[in-house]
Amino acid sequence: MDLPVKFPDERDKIYREVLAFRILSPEERTHAMLDVIALGESMIEESPHREVILRQLQLQEDEWKKAQKDLFAKLGV
Repeated sequence: MDLPVKFPDERDKIYREVLAFRILSPEERTHAMLDVIALGESMIEESPHREVILRQLQLQEDEWKKAQKDLFAKLGV
């Protein structure tokens, strides 16, 4: 189907963003990643499902800690 409006290919958009990220200095990359993390935290805080999200994040954290503890115990550390 040939549409009269052309939409940008998402792959091209992502590739351009990757190229832009690659030319950043390590400090700029760190700031960019911290900005994304801060945005995510802000979205959680403003979400009407905040409590559910925080419980899920806590469950994931608990699972990760248990996996680490089990691995260290297995290795005798």
